[in-house]
Amino acid sequence: MKFRDILKTKIKPELNNIYTEKPCIMPTGIDFGWFCREHALHLFVLGKLLGYEVNICTGDFLVNVPGEKFITSIGDNADHAWCCINNKSPIDISLCLRHIYPMLPDISVVFGTSNIDDSTFKILNFINEDDNKILDLSSSNSNLVVYNEKNRLEFNAIELLKNPYMFLLPPPIGSPKFTEIYCEDIFYKITYHCYKIATENIKPLFSYRDSKSSIKRISKFNPRAKKEIINILEKPASLVRYHTAEIKR
Repeated sequence: MKFRDILKTKIKPELNNIYTEKPCIMPTGIDFGWFCREHALHLFVLGKLLGYEVNICTGDFLVNVPGEKFITSIGDNADHAWCCINNKSPIDISLCLRHIYPMLPDISVVFGTSNIDDSTFKILNFINEDDNKILDLSSSNSNLVVYNEKNRLEFNAIELLKNPYMFLLPPPIGSPKFTEIYCEDIFYKITYHCYKIATENIKPLFSYRDSKSSIKRISKFNPRAKKEIINILEKPASLVRYHTAEIKR
């Protein structure tokens, strides 16, 4: 199965089920409930596990639907995060529009700027474009999802899983971190679960379990996730690519 199809049918729905919430109003503005940094973290390490060249990108987005109010991160305190994989960008598995534009089919996956086969949205990608030029696209007569990359980040994948809050935003003061709610290795476990979905054809949980139930099951059945991920990432890159050759075609 092609990597795009794995993300579309398995990985994105699985991580959306774990992380995605309905939009809400926060003191800093609208929170779209996407947990984009968590999605990007898992996608970054998954790509590394599969032998790809991966970066995390941060910047702004704009979604335009003619006749409806556009949404954007421009002018907000928060940014958006996605990945660049083997020089293809944007690759975004966090974007979820079903709560915002329920009249339209949701986007299954953003995988570069080519037309999405089941979406009415066109994807545009810019790098360090002027914010006002991005905002001008809100008057377009087309359904658009626009990305404006401001930063392209590289991490050591093992170090990122060990210290996820070097990239993730901390919770509000007084609220526990995700690692405190579940366990210190929870990001290893969720990432390794996604890796097994991609390589071992195990059944995802999103079709029959809610977020908390999924996380508890993933935690229970992946006790060796940290060790397994470290073993894979410490292999020579050529061996990792050989292992994932079938997925990459």
